[in-house]
Amino acid sequence: MIKASLLLVAAFAVAPLFRHRSPAERHVLWASALLLAALVPVFAGIAPRWQPGFVRRAAAVMPDIPLLSFGPAGRDGSVSDIVVHADSIETPDGILRAATVGWLGGIAMILIVSIRAGWRLRSFRHRAERIVDPLWHHTLADVACRLGVRRSIQLLHARDDDVGDMPVMWGLFRPCIVVPASARAWSADRVRIVLAHEVGHIHRHDWIVRLAAKAVCALYWFNPLFWAAAGRLHQESEQACDDVALGLGVDRCDYATHLLEIARERTSARTIPALGMAQPSTIERRFAALLKPTDRRAPRRLQLVAIAAGMFLLTWPLSAIDVSGLRATVRLRTSDLPAILETADTRRDTSVIHAIRNARSGDTGTDVVPPEVIEYSAPPLYSDEARNRKVEGVVTLEVVIDAAGRTGLTRVVRGLGFGLDDNARLAVRHWQFAPARQHGIPIESIATIDVTFSLANEALNELIANDMATRVGPGVTPPRIVRRVPVSTGSADRSDRPSGSVVLDVVLREDGTPRVVRIVRSLESDRDREAIQAFEQWRFSPAMKDGAPVKVRLNAEVTFP
Repeated sequence: MIKASLLLVAAFAVAPLFRHRSPAERHVLWASALLLAALVPVFAGIAPRWQPGFVRRAAAVMPDIPLLSFGPAGRDGSVSDIVVHADSIETPDGILRAATVGWLGGIAMILIVSIRAGWRLRSFRHRAERIVDPLWHHTLADVACRLGVRRSIQLLHARDDDVGDMPVMWGLFRPCIVVPASARAWSADRVRIVLAHEVGHIHRHDWIVRLAAKAVCALYWFNPLFWAAAGRLHQESEQACDDVALGLGVDRCDYATHLLEIARERTSARTIPALGMAQPSTIERRFAALLKPTDRRAPRRLQLVAIAAGMFLLTWPLSAIDVSGLRATVRLRTSDLPAILETADTRRDTSVIHAIRNARSGDTGTDVVPPEVIEYSAPPLYSDEARNRKVEGVVTLEVVIDAAGRTGLTRVVRGLGFGLDDNARLAVRHWQFAPARQHGIPIESIATIDVTFSLANEALNELIANDMATRVGPGVTPPRIVRRVPVSTGSADRSDRPSGSVVLDVVLREDGTPRVVRIVRSLESDRDREAIQAFEQWRFSPAMKDGAPVKVRLNAEVTFP
């Protein structure tokens, strides 16, 4: 869909370059654009995959639509995975069905209108009378011979106001030209001009092109670019037939005069779905083109083939562009989560209050009362790798604490690695402090904080982090993404960035805001921070249980290509 739209946008961008070319050439441009845009999905399936550099750079910054897909239930009855792909979207079955029904409904409506239009044309043809005037038949034979048209063409007089006092042409296998009843009084010059224009449509196979354009617009009825391109196609078709008539030796001023008089004699607003000579929607531009001196010779077949080939050469690489794997993929997992260790004492660890070893303000010459931890709601948690390696020790952080007790810039002074450094940062970010004071006045300070990782305290910290969160399962309506922020993959030109997955342990609060409590699986410090910073900006509708919002716990697996 996006690629087809880009192709039509390219056609609209290229069209001004053809303003001095013939209408026939512009007609080929729009016909090729419409047909190839409709075939883009077919080409995409057979063309080799292509990922140019500019696509990689664009994909790194462009957001995508936040839709979710729920997998089958796990062994414990919980919903397995919520999948959000940055390069493709797995939509929920309900949304997909609704979109399909809406698309097919639109096609059905257009099909019904087209069938009614075809029935009207059939009725007009049956009600019309055959023209027996020799002038019409001799003129038709001469024009058809000069244009090389060998098909049998019916000449008909319409009854009443069936064609609104305007000559029209239609027919795929048995083309017919229907003129209004008032045409019996037309002069020989007007008869020749009208027949030259309408036989020009038959010579150029415009009715076939019109039906094909209608079919394409029916398939892409929801895209205004296709309808706009079809409108330009019809406009160029009429101007090209004007040039065909002028190419038969008709004076352009006489042609414009007769065209204006036919338009003025149009007494009925009734229209039929056929190729009419004096449609109000095209006549103004056609007058301007008729009165402009220019080369009106028919373009060579090689020129038309070159235009169509040029559009194809633009379509093929566009169809081959593949954006899969260019941005991070996020998988929200609601089953197979790490076990919550519930065998520990439920008392909260108060030794963290003594973790602050050092606090200093901008003025080191005065005494400063150091900050204190007043709420310890996010304990430092182990990553899987650190737990498997049985890593223990202290991560020393340098943290800016403002006068309101909020944490700011955090720097690792001494780390342990294996994801523990960033887990320590995550924990401290959620702590609430009583700010440092100088002479009783709160001030901003820089505190050096030791964060201890001990396997003996892991179960307790897990219990605190869980904080009575509910698992998504029977009786719990899963959360839905309301807003997501694309996860940046960094510079597209950097090949040294590691690829893989960062797994975050996340608690979604009752208001739908996420809190990352730890890094379960670390990739690399910069990658870890990219995943955390982006995901903390996501917003969800809350999970519901018994009609009330509940706090839930899940994993967010962020995969970098």
